[in-house]
Amino acid sequence: MKKFILLIIAMFLISCSDNDDDNNSIESDKIIGEWYLYKDIDLEDNSVELYELSDSDIEKITFSSNGILLISFSEEGLNISFDGTWVNSGSDNYKLTLGEETITLKFTFISNDEMKTNDGDYESYYKRI
Repeated sequence: MKKFILLIIAMFLISCSDNDDDNNSIESDKIIGEWYLYKDIDLEDNSVELYELSDSDIEKITFSSNGILLISFSEEGLNISFDGTWVNSGSDNYKLTLGEETITLKFTFISNDEMKTNDGDYESYYKRI
């Protein structure tokens, strides 16, 4: 009987183990939040474009804790937005999927509230809103 009780306790402990690592890691990912593009560097000619949060055509990216991605901006008076998903692939590499398009970008975190990425054409800098 004692072995049976120990077996039940062991099974209970195993079934109640903290196996939520995947959920916790996405919920605490440093990329989660709303970001705005404040600087683009054209890698071909090294020209720099600066943006203010108050600009009407500012690009904003929201990374939600549930893996949803939202990109919004204005162009020629039109509000444009795209939604998709994101996954942390490790080593600050993120897989972003918008429709049928999937890309992997490395986001370098300069601080908790500033990050940059490089897509081969531009080095883009973002600040947390």
